[in-house]
Amino acid sequence: MEIENPKLEVNISQAKKGSQNAFKYLLDTFWLDVYNFQLKRSSSENDAEDITIQTFSKAFDKIHTFDEKYTFKTWLITISKNIHIDLLRKKNISILIENSNNQREEIYLVVPDHSRTKFSKATERHQAFKTKISRSHSTSLLSRAEL
Repeated sequence: MEIENPKLEVNISQAKKGSQNAFKYLLDTFWLDVYNFQLKRSSSENDAEDITIQTFSKAFDKIHTFDEKYTFKTWLITISKNIHIDLLRKKNISILIENSNNQREEIYLVVPDHSRTKFSKATERHQAFKTKISRSHSTSLLSRAEL
C-alpha cells in the first residue's frame, strides 16, 4: 500500500535524511496509535509507555529500512509488537537448578508490575522522550559533521 498522505511522505523522506523536525512530526502523529496498541496488549500503562518509547527509538534508528510501498503506521506497530514479544520472553526466562536429589526444577523469574493509573504520566514521558530524541539526534549530527 502506498503512502496517501503527501505530508507524511515528505516527513518520512526528511526523517531518512536526519531531519529532527520530521522525527518530531512522526512521533507526534503516531505516538497514541502505538501507545494504545500496547495498552491493549499489555494492560499496563507503564509497560505500554516503555514499549512505545523503545518502538520509536528503534524505528528512528532503522528508518532507512522503511519501504514506502507499505504503511508507516503498520511498520511501527510491527516493531512495537516484536518488542513486546521480546519483553515477554525476557520475563519468562527460566532458571534450571539442581536440588539436593539431583532433580531439576524450573523456577520462573517474576517481574513485578508497577502499573500507574494516571494517563498524564504518558504525556510527560512522551515529552521527555521527544527532548531526548532531539538532543540525541543533534549530538549524532554533530558527530557526523566532525567526521
